[in-house]
Amino acid sequence: MLHDTFHDNLCAYNSFFHANDPDTVARYSGPPYDDMTLPMLDQLYLYVTDRDGVSSVRLYGSIDEGASWVDVEMGLSFPYDPNHPEMGGEYYGTLCPDDFGLETWPRGSAVWYYVKATDNLGNVAYFPRQADPASPHHTGKSSDYFEFSILPLYPPSYEGPRILLVDGYGRKNYDYAECLAHGYRQRDLAEIYGQVLSNAGYCHGRFDIGGAGSSIQIQPVTFDYYDAVVWFTGPYISNYLFEGDAQQALRDYLATGGKVILCGDRISYCMAVVAEDSLGGEFLHGVMGCNYLEEAEGPFAKPYFYLEAVESLSVFGSPLAVRPALDSMVIYRECPYLKDMNYVATNTLPPEGYFAQPLLKVLNPGAAFEGCDMAIYTESHGVGQCVFVNFDLCASVVHNKSYCSGNTASPAPDFEPGTYSGRVDLMRFILEDLFGLPSSGGGGSAGTGQDRYGWELAQNTPNLCVSETRISYEIPEACDVRLAVYNILGRRVCILDEGKREPGTHYVTWNGRNESGSRVAPGVYFYRLTAGNYQATRKMLVVLPE
Repeated sequence: MLHDTFHDNLCAYNSFFHANDPDTVARYSGPPYDDMTLPMLDQLYLYVTDRDGVSSVRLYGSIDEGASWVDVEMGLSFPYDPNHPEMGGEYYGTLCPDDFGLETWPRGSAVWYYVKATDNLGNVAYFPRQADPASPHHTGKSSDYFEFSILPLYPPSYEGPRILLVDGYGRKNYDYAECLAHGYRQRDLAEIYGQVLSNAGYCHGRFDIGGAGSSIQIQPVTFDYYDAVVWFTGPYISNYLFEGDAQQALRDYLATGGKVILCGDRISYCMAVVAEDSLGGEFLHGVMGCNYLEEAEGPFAKPYFYLEAVESLSVFGSPLAVRPALDSMVIYRECPYLKDMNYVATNTLPPEGYFAQPLLKVLNPGAAFEGCDMAIYTESHGVGQCVFVNFDLCASVVHNKSYCSGNTASPAPDFEPGTYSGRVDLMRFILEDLFGLPSSGGGGSAGTGQDRYGWELAQNTPNLCVSETRISYEIPEACDVRLAVYNILGRRVCILDEGKREPGTHYVTWNGRNESGSRVAPGVYFYRLTAGNYQATRKMLVVLPE
């Protein structure tokens, strides 16, 4: 389900998804396009075609959890077939606060939305499908709709540190810790970072720079409300990881006492080689505090990076012991996805107003730059603090001193796949010990608790389980849960999740196998959630892989 977060003065924008009536025209029949550029940046785009002609496409929104709806007509941007524009094409539209009689969105609120398309014969289609009141899956709850939330999400009574998690990736990636323990598994990168923050004891709000399923980026440039910003960019080379306005905003935020964590495999490469530093080198050498050296050896040549923390740091002139709070880490970068990474070094002569120190160092024997840096701590104008982490946290697989000593070229016998406490230790050390932001206790997303969560078992996605499917459930209070799969005869196939769980939304993945590890036969199955006194059951279909 699409779920974005926007600031309170922006229109809804930036979600791009395809929706087709079952009788959609199979292929384009007109002349070639000369210009495929999408129109306005601040619109929601939807592709709708119908051989019977598209009569209307309307965007519906609600700010009161579905009690009332407003709707706006979506305009045709360009036709699917210029010779037959009546058959539809790309439509665009937006929801703004004034559509609801408001000057700005209510902070901390959620806006539900869906699209209803009608053809010339009066047939209708809803996107998402369960928004249709006639759908057997329609519940009238948030899970039926697309949704965006208005930052900041913290309730007025919240007194802990306010963390903004900026999703600069917007896609899934392999969680290497779980891959090594349980086989290949992909998760939303934002989910991994959110879990790390939660386990470290911090509540957070989230901003998605790419929207849901969009290639268009709109980056946050307002951070004053937050005590710290955690911005991750993922593993890929990507133009404009930080746009010029965002770079300047981060620099200004730091210069007024802000605290920032930047994480990503290719940030230094993009700033130095792709020349994305819009501040004339100040972002790379000052904000990040680093000098780019060169690309690291290939993942097969160096599948692991062994990292060790420095003994101590100078924090605004006062010594801070780093060990044992933060000790050592391992970064895994081989299969199932080959991670390209870079070597960097702390800039000992940064631009005026900056002071940089190494935090994590590479210990690989025989590495091209043995002893270079993998995390760098910088201070800005005597008040701001930034940590540049030269890798994506999803690659951190273990925190074990004997394994991370750097004296072995391959995993030691005591390697424990599936653990990722090093991620949590790193995040907690930076936020609490280095930045001085105390843990709020329970962690989680901002606005969590009974005011944000209810009892709900969502439909699995995709509903057709071929190789695997994802199931989420929501609970408003801590309780014992059991999520299990049953066959059509009511016999239990496997238990997917069991134990004490905290309030919030939880996700599990089923690979279509029973408790003995054998693949189940195709057919109808049921999954049942028991959480406290709450019980819910949903149906799913398992099909054979091609």
